[in-house]
Amino acid sequence: LFISNDFITKASSVPSAGFALDLPIFDWGKREANLEDGVITYNSSVYEYNEILIKAVNEVFEVLKKLEYKELQIKMHHKQLESNEINEKIAGKRFDIGLNDKISYNDSKIDTLIVHLNQMDLIESRVKLELNLIKSIGGGFKEEDLTNVKG
Repeated sequence: LFISNDFITKASSVPSAGFALDLPIFDWGKREANLEDGVITYNSSVYEYNEILIKAVNEVFEVLKKLEYKELQIKMHHKQLESNEINEKIAGKRFDIGLNDKISYNDSKIDTLIVHLNQMDLIESRVKLELNLIKSIGGGFKEEDLTNVKG
């Protein structure tokens, strides 16, 4: 009888049932639990992303509405300025021909200057809103950029 050394080596061994223990029916639901954890993590990430996106869109929309209102205010002040300038010219002509005194003319000039100052305030607030819009869109504006311009 001839017995070879190959009979005892690993290549000659018979596969056992140990290889079949990796089948999904023997993992006691571990794979399904891992899948459910992955789905929950994915869904929570999607939910967080949607919340951030909705917040950003609402912020942009809010700034746009404020800008629209500010533009309306500026237009109304512009019309008031035109009216005050006409009144100032009329008061100047009345003063020139002697119908009014200098005080009436100066009062109309003061009224016109006050409207000018109010309009400058409105324009400044519009610029700040535009900067807020740039920030809310993600334009990279930083507050220090504004301080560099002022200084």
